[in-house]
Amino acid sequence: MRRGFSGRAAAFVCLQALLLWCGCGESPRRILYLNSCHEGYAPSDEKMLAVQQAVAARPDIVLKIFFLDAQRQRDEKQLQSRIREALETVEAFHPDVLIAADDDAVKHIIAPYFRKGGIPVVFCGVDWSCQQYGLPTAQVTGILEIPPVRETVRALRDNVPSVRNCFVLSGNSVSDRKNARTLETLLRGEGLHSETLLVDDFNEWKRHFDAANNTADAVFLPSIGGIQGWNDTKAYEFVFRTIRKPVFTCERSMMRYAVFGFTMVESEQGQWAVRTALDILSGKSPVDFPVAVNRETRGYINPVLADRIELEFKPQTLARLDPVK
Repeated sequence: MRRGFSGRAAAFVCLQALLLWCGCGESPRRILYLNSCHEGYAPSDEKMLAVQQAVAARPDIVLKIFFLDAQRQRDEKQLQSRIREALETVEAFHPDVLIAADDDAVKHIIAPYFRKGGIPVVFCGVDWSCQQYGLPTAQVTGILEIPPVRETVRALRDNVPSVRNCFVLSGNSVSDRKNARTLETLLRGEGLHSETLLVDDFNEWKRHFDAANNTADAVFLPSIGGIQGWNDTKAYEFVFRTIRKPVFTCERSMMRYAVFGFTMVESEQGQWAVRTALDILSGKSPVDFPVAVNRETRGYINPVLADRIELEFKPQTLARLDPVK
């Protein structure tokens, strides 16, 4: 996982302010990036880095990042405190456009406070649909996140035809709660019976991962969002010891714990969001940009875990998968 993004963002702000002070004469345009997660959470880091890279060479743009850190707030009081802090940041920074990444920021900040106007908004990382948030509107557009579940399940069944039931094990975050019913419907449509469990802590995750490897034909790991006490090293060691069935995922950061998967390219959404935000700063309106859907996918295989369960893929499938390092 990448570290130090917020420090880099601060450096961008200082450099841009200095260049403008030295004689540009025009006030910089301001983008506030509302990150639903915390710094160091790989899927959101990828989106955020794409935005930072796009504005790094733009001395006329000041970028500020606020981490809502919603997944790690243990109770409603803590979450409401973070929401108030985010709103205070908006008021103090006076952004010309907001970029909101992932469901929490959209649900808790954009939908109740900016859906009907005030500041143009571009969202990214909202799973499957934005209709439940009353979006899009004249002031809000964005790009939806659709994991390549069908592509992955079809590859799984092509290589392991005996798979009939699947256990879905994920964190208990806003996004995962929202996704649960959609995933079950999709898996049923691909001919799999599925059971879904959303867990709050690492020990619970380990217990159910082990049990699923005894009872299910395959295990699907959407994400670890909201899992308290998660430890990357201990998780990998546990998976290596206990894996007995094909484990798949559609998120690149989860490939360490899975045998294979076709995954989203998180940077695609950050690039779309910042491109759209810059176009809005140039005079366009959110209504000029219909809500988009991510298109890019990449396939991966974890050779160590595949060998662990003695799973061999067909040559045509292997040709589409890059080994995880």
